[in-house]
Amino acid sequence: MEFCRVTEYGICDTHTRFPNMTITKDRHVTKFEFEIMISGDGKSFIDNNSCDLCSGLVLFRKPGSVSHSRLHFKAYYFYLYVDEKCEYYSKLLTLPNYFFSTNRNEYYAIFENLFKLFTQYGIEKTNDLINAELIKLFFYMDRDRNQNVAKQIQSKTYESIQPSLDYITANYADQITLEDIAKASGYSQFYFQKKFVEIMGISPLKYLTNARIAHAKRLLIDPQKSLVDIAYECGFPSQSYFCYLFKKNTDLTPTEYRKSTLGNYLI
Repeated sequence: MEFCRVTEYGICDTHTRFPNMTITKDRHVTKFEFEIMISGDGKSFIDNNSCDLCSGLVLFRKPGSVSHSRLHFKAYYFYLYVDEKCEYYSKLLTLPNYFFSTNRNEYYAIFENLFKLFTQYGIEKTNDLINAELIKLFFYMDRDRNQNVAKQIQSKTYESIQPSLDYITANYADQITLEDIAKASGYSQFYFQKKFVEIMGISPLKYLTNARIAHAKRLLIDPQKSLVDIAYECGFPSQSYFCYLFKKNTDLTPTEYRKSTLGNYLI
């Protein structure tokens, strides 16, 4: 398999690695990240999706995602750089973030075999043995993609705040308040704020900001749209505040982000 390279691997035990933390900060994913839970009672958040962590759950993060976790858990993991020219790149982009394995032992065996091969041959270059295990993993993930029991878990968890999530999706371009968002689900601001953070891992206003920035990213692809127009269409009160929040959340200014993406869309 060409254009593919593992950059990091191991077993993550957050009790050992982050003994004094209960929740991690947002981080921007730059590679494909594969994990399968060995044990856990925490929660994973990828973009605006979340799932309770438990044994056998497969997590799959894609480049460009924003992720954080509520601790604690133990998992096999490895990070994989895949060039866009690789035949598997587009298929990997279609896989869900969370699903359960049909047979978790198959996944455990693949991760253990990969770790042995990484130890023996290193991770600087792939070889036929490593490629064979990776292809087997991709096959199992594609086979099990519909075992997305996580959706069932999420639907029950989200039910109490779903009207507010829908309200944000429909109205993020307007100057909406926490009171407006809470009222959509029939709660007081104080109770709703607490419940929302418990379920989503972030505050309602942070979720609103994420929705606005996600839309701004889509609009920035169009080089004809001015930053003033984008700020207005995404619900930011001014261009300067839009630029401040965009930089804070992505580590890039809107102009820098636009330049970094134009090459992907303009030939």
